[in-house]
Amino acid sequence: MLSLAETLSMKGTTSIRNLPQTSDKRCNECSRYLLIINNQEQCGYCSLIKKEDEQIGIEAREALERKERMKALRIFNKESIINDRLKQATFENYEPNNESQEKAKAIVKRYVENFSTDNPVPLMLRGDYGLGKSHLAAAAVKELAEKNITSIFISVPKLLTKIKSTWDKQSETTEEEILSALEAVDCLVLDDLGAEQTKRDPNGNIPWSVTKLFEIIDARIGKHTIFTTNLDNQELQEHLGPRNYSRAMEGVHPIKLTGEDYRLRKFKEA
Repeated sequence: MLSLAETLSMKGTTSIRNLPQTSDKRCNECSRYLLIINNQEQCGYCSLIKKEDEQIGIEAREALERKERMKALRIFNKESIINDRLKQATFENYEPNNESQEKAKAIVKRYVENFSTDNPVPLMLRGDYGLGKSHLAAAAVKELAEKNITSIFISVPKLLTKIKSTWDKQSETTEEEILSALEAVDCLVLDDLGAEQTKRDPNGNIPWSVTKLFEIIDARIGKHTIFTTNLDNQELQEHLGPRNYSRAMEGVHPIKLTGEDYRLRKFKEA
């Protein structure tokens, strides 16, 4: 039996007499009336149009999501969110000084090489000051950008300051736009987690910074997020609170860096 597409493409089928007749029955899937082709009932929509419509829908959704991600980058590109030193960071100019740093570099490079939005893997780069955690995270963002993967790198204290700035009536950006941007990007780097002020008020209430930070992290569950922190597990748990810490660390792959602060090394050598 010829399909509907084959029947309509046959020479001589353009006359009214040869056009398919409409059945009084409806398609079980789309409820449209069936067409009678070679004495067989077929659904014209499901046979010819449905797949094309579905593909158009997929492409439209992808275009919209891409638009939202690009909007996110524009919001954060209005001002510098990464210092000049880190703008020069690459995997090539990161010089590990021990096995833990060498391993961290290899893991983050592999993370970028195998990056897939279908398989999100959050990372936590943890260690003392001056070991290159931020350097590796910034290098990852740079290489992801070269692959047309939308990414945002921002320190947590600067992020919270940026959110507070939206409270000014003269602000061109709203808090909702910032939060939506952070949620939309393919990869978010939250640098220096734990450096923000989280001191409770005299009544013991959780500070605004912790509540807002948890809101941001919670929205990134199931997405690519890279954290860097100088705090160990216990310190970070105390900083965020047990519940927030448990939720924030869901599925996170920890990477421990050890060694000597490279910023102070030259003073010891002098």
